[in-house]
Amino acid sequence: MSTSSDIKATSITVDTSLYLVIGGGEVIELTGTGTPLVLSGSNTFTVTNSTVKYSGTTATLAGATYHHLTIGGTGTYTLPAADITLRGHMIVTTGATVTKSASNKIIFANVGTHNITGNAINSDLGILQISANGGDSTLSLGSAIKATSIIIDSQQTLNFSGSNTLTLTGTTPITKNGNITLSTGTFEFIPSQASGTVTIPAIDFYNATFNKSSNTFTVDSGTLNINNNLNVTAGTLDLNTNDPTTTFFKLVTIDGTLSASSSSGLTIKDDWTNNGVFTHNNGEVFVDPTAKIITIGGSAVTTFYDFTSTTGGKTIQFKNGQDVGFAGTLTITGVTGNRINLYSDSLGLKWNINLTGTVDLSWARVADGGCAGGTNSIYPHEAVSDVGGNDTSCWKFVGKGGGGGGSEGGAGGGGGAGGGGGGGGGGGSEGGGGGGGGSGGGGGGGGSGGSP
Repeated sequence: MSTSSDIKATSITVDTSLYLVIGGGEVIELTGTGTPLVLSGSNTFTVTNSTVKYSGTTATLAGATYHHLTIGGTGTYTLPAADITLRGHMIVTTGATVTKSASNKIIFANVGTHNITGNAINSDLGILQISANGGDSTLSLGSAIKATSIIIDSQQTLNFSGSNTLTLTGTTPITKNGNITLSTGTFEFIPSQASGTVTIPAIDFYNATFNKSSNTFTVDSGTLNINNNLNVTAGTLDLNTNDPTTTFFKLVTIDGTLSASSSSGLTIKDDWTNNGVFTHNNGEVFVDPTAKIITIGGSAVTTFYDFTSTTGGKTIQFKNGQDVGFAGTLTITGVTGNRINLYSDSLGLKWNINLTGTVDLSWARVADGGCAGGTNSIYPHEAVSDVGGNDTSCWKFVGKGGGGGGSEGGAGGGGGAGGGGGGGGGGGSEGGGGGGGGSGGGGGGGGSGGSP
């Protein structure tokens, strides 16, 4: 049997050795419940450039090869135990609820682009696989989708269309043998298992959200880039077991636990908000701001181990009224004329350093630096400016005075009787004041200041 016109039927059965061929853009709409499409034995079911639509109140889909597939209506639809193969696009309407079977796959198997739109609130599509023989295939998400896992075969590509979310519930949610090319969209990991470890590949994400309090999300070795925002909403994001090299390019928000690598660097380029737990594991955090100003804050105290920033001309703000810890080496090294600023996020309100390790601080400006109880003293290099508001019980800036200019150029030494006061200190980074005149002669001129 073949058709070149639309068909609307309660059910269709194709018996052994028979065939049903649909081609040319037609729609077969199945309105019945139960199993409205029955394929028996060695029949032939061929759909070319056409659509099969299930619209009954409840139905179980047939495991078959479709071109376009629409799961419509307002009922509950069950995926079959056998795989579904798609040559075209898939639509799940907003009123439909889709229930996965234990092991079925939805395989996108045509060369070219497949679009999938669905209802992530009510539907779990099971295992999605991008697998086109003989060419490149792209799966593009046109709405929020929920699935158990996704498999990207060699030469295949996953991308997102718009700011959509792919929620994955499996313990091995991504198998990547092909490409993931993302400039938008979010991967959200919410395992269905009660507890245990979820394995995350070290790949490039755009946004990533980890959200199950009883699970640990362990990232494989390699290079992990979160090119936009990271949210550890619940559970533990484990970077320590396999030590991926990691860069967070935009906002980092920790409400669960972030466990850093002990041996591979973690780079942050934007704001850091810790409302949960950060475990440093004696690792190093590199702060390489993309923006002019970034803020280290949140409601929880963050203790870093090694904390390094060498990008001059940037400002690192710390949350006022809160301690920030450095248990290893705090390294802040700007360059001449292009310092790094360590400021409070509110002018005049102190942020509190808790240094239990060592410090290498040069070509920087510090303002509103407070001292947490038990902190080591900080002895900055002379090319560090005390901008004001700092607690001198732990911040030991190089003093100004005659002779060698300090970080802001020393004031001239006071002249003694019988001799003129010495000149201001040698040109510091911001120039010294003139020497005080003695009774015997006028003070010398101030040192020539360098650039601030």
